[in-house]
Amino acid sequence: MAAERRVILPTRGREEAGLWVLGELHTIRARAATYTLVESATPPGGGLPPHVHNTQDEGIYILEGEYALLLSGHEESTMGPGSFASIPRGTVHALKKSAGDEMGRCLAFFTPPGEQERFLEEVGVPIVDWNVSLAPPEDTPGMDEVAASARRHGIYLLTRPI
Repeated sequence: MAAERRVILPTRGREEAGLWVLGELHTIRARAATYTLVESATPPGGGLPPHVHNTQDEGIYILEGEYALLLSGHEESTMGPGSFASIPRGTVHALKKSAGDEMGRCLAFFTPPGEQERFLEEVGVPIVDWNVSLAPPEDTPGMDEVAASARRHGIYLLTRPI
């Protein structure tokens, strides 16, 4: 039997590049040959609109807070800390911070890697100083610009009725 290969990533702290997109703070925590790991912090009532990833499967693990997960436009589930959801590519979904007045946090795993992090890096506004209040900057791209970038990366935001 071949020896198991393990990769341990050091904790890098707050010098990582946090990226604001539509009021959420996303930090790319790990990139590997088969996946990308993104940590997201979501304010109360925040979250991306319903969307679909055409090229990536997504797994969501809730760290803090309560979220509502909407799948395929009609199945809604409540997710709290420790909850996990697997979302196959091509599935319409939305994750919204649904309860409490604290920021929620979750981890999202994307496989294969690539499009999601390129999208975040293209439209995300980086945090300049982690020591100041963590509030989104006022000059972030609007929905039209974000939706156009998402489309270029195989992600479709359902922002208008069909």
